[in-house]
Amino acid sequence: MRLADGDGYEVRRVPLERLLHVEMLEIFGRRPIMHGLLEVDVTDARRLIREAGERTGERPSLTAFLIGCLARAVDEDRSRCGTPRGDRCARSTTSSGARRPPARTSTCAGGRSGRMRRVPRPVRALLYRALARSPRAWKRYGGTVVLTSIGMFGRGAGWGISAPGGYPLSVIVGGIGERPALAEGRLEARGLLSLTVSFDHTVVDGADAARFVARLKELVEGCHGLRGPEPSV
Repeated sequence: MRLADGDGYEVRRVPLERLLHVEMLEIFGRRPIMHGLLEVDVTDARRLIREAGERTGERPSLTAFLIGCLARAVDEDRSRCGTPRGDRCARSTTSSGARRPPARTSTCAGGRSGRMRRVPRPVRALLYRALARSPRAWKRYGGTVVLTSIGMFGRGAGWGISAPGGYPLSVIVGGIGERPALAEGRLEARGLLSLTVSFDHTVVDGADAARFVARLKELVEGCHGLRGPEPSV
């Protein structure tokens, strides 16, 4: 049966970027993913960002700050950026880079959607499988870490759960909720950011994941990079 416009509905073409992402998930979506839902106090970070904007006239974004914290945590221990291949795992020895969608991660061809449009779907599936078998190629074209923000679309706390994909580490930035919490012995309203950190269990063990999450939270709540240069590790 062929669908056509009419009878209270309309037919639209699925955007290519979304279609390519769905096709990619069909290849990578069977990996064992474990999710961690946490709240991070960003009260001080938001204040420093606001003050920086008032002082310089250019206010940095909270997402950019979080990317910096994530990149620092990854750079301190790149074992979370491995890419599984069978019973082995290729782990990065160079900076993997935390990339922000949709420009680089909505298609695992590095944003070359125009070229992929002309490639037949069965051939695209073969290309995705080839990337899945080659950790080096996947790192080059898709990266190994992804961060995306959904909190900008609404108010209040809330978490997002990422679809299984080809990334050993992904972070979803949710909403910010105001809640009473202790700060230096005083009870006051604090802004708690909802973060979802997801790991490929083939690459990362539970204990390593917990240590990574603790370090990421420490960097965010410590306002990494917002108070001036920090000593290298």
